[in-house]
Amino acid sequence: MKPGLKAHLILAALLASACPNLLSQHRPRFFPRGSYEVPDSGAELRAMAQAGFNLFVCHNKACLDRVAEAGARAWVPLPMHLGRDPKLKDRVEAVMDHPALLVWEAPDEIVWNLTQKEPLLKGANFVQARPDWWTTNPNALDEAFQRAAPAIDKFREGAAYVRELDRNRHPIWLNEAAPSDMKLIRRLIDSVDITGCDDYPVHGHSRSLLRVPDSTDRFLRIGLGRPIWMVLQGFAWREIMPERKEAIAYPSFRETRWMAWTSITHGASGVLYWGMNVSLGGRKSGPIPEGFRHSLYAIASELAALESFLVEPTLRAARVSAEPGGRGVSLTVRRSGDDWLVALVNEDDKPHFDVEVTGLPELSRRSFQQLYGTERVDAARGGFVTRLLPHEVKLFTVSGRGEGGYRQGRDYPGVLNDQPKMEN
Repeated sequence: MKPGLKAHLILAALLASACPNLLSQHRPRFFPRGSYEVPDSGAELRAMAQAGFNLFVCHNKACLDRVAEAGARAWVPLPMHLGRDPKLKDRVEAVMDHPALLVWEAPDEIVWNLTQKEPLLKGANFVQARPDWWTTNPNALDEAFQRAAPAIDKFREGAAYVRELDRNRHPIWLNEAAPSDMKLIRRLIDSVDITGCDDYPVHGHSRSLLRVPDSTDRFLRIGLGRPIWMVLQGFAWREIMPERKEAIAYPSFRETRWMAWTSITHGASGVLYWGMNVSLGGRKSGPIPEGFRHSLYAIASELAALESFLVEPTLRAARVSAEPGGRGVSLTVRRSGDDWLVALVNEDDKPHFDVEVTGLPELSRRSFQQLYGTERVDAARGGFVTRLLPHEVKLFTVSGRGEGGYRQGRDYPGVLNDQPKMEN
């Protein structure tokens, strides 16, 4: 082991023992900015970590060592659907004491796969499996739930086995597809500590970004108070599924930023990205455009610079109002020491000229400075008024500090042959 890596691991172990519950539901000290990609290049991995990514997927100790050396943490997927199986035991015991390990991941989209793939595709008398599910065909639903029941029981057995084996009590995270069945997720929700979903709304034919905050809201209900991690789009659908015959469409930085902040203003406790370098159906996607990669590094940097706020609870007394019509503006207000963050997101495709933030009495007669902008506002009577352009994100802090250092990619326009506007 390299001397530098050994020292880093010792330090990480000391920090972990001093702060054993970094993901405490009541006072989290870690805001995940995650990636399902772990670059083969050590230099690129360090570049991602330095930009702001702090959580990576790992499948073995060698990967955990690399992530630790880059100064980040990791999650490890586990086959909990196997129940009390020696393979699960071996996977847990091989890495459970590694200081880079932060969280276990349950089988990805387990409920979605049970209901959308295996049961219906293998069931008899279904001409089209997924349409039968979506139209609530009673036979399709019965088939799905009957096949799902033993699998869910096996998963719960496996999750309990992980907790029995893991003396460090790492939390278990379940990521689901955005439209996965709520009733089935609820049957296994007590086996996990963190939940959430993936939502990838940018296509060559549509850019339905409002799905992201709606999915966040849905999983807050499904999770019954558990932290929610949102997995967002790091790819173009056409690049990984050429058979879709759609234009190549990557989110612009403006869209990437909007999706991240609407996740947060709607209650997400972490933001991760999937698809930066993926295989699907045995096909390896090509590298994503450099401009898009830099745009993801830029949003990771932006969130990293504000982590001291993002690990704090939102101020429930704060309110935002705008002229009626449409979805309006979402808000989160967080305190870090003597400083305050106000994040505003316009969820409409129209401007709002009289956005008013209230409920900040202790900030009367203090001023806020816009990050990544020049606006300055005074909280004269426990609040302030500002304007928001369509789908604009505005961030303010009292100190004026909190901007990320990674600026490359913040002007990335997205890639699309005929680019439609954001859709409501």
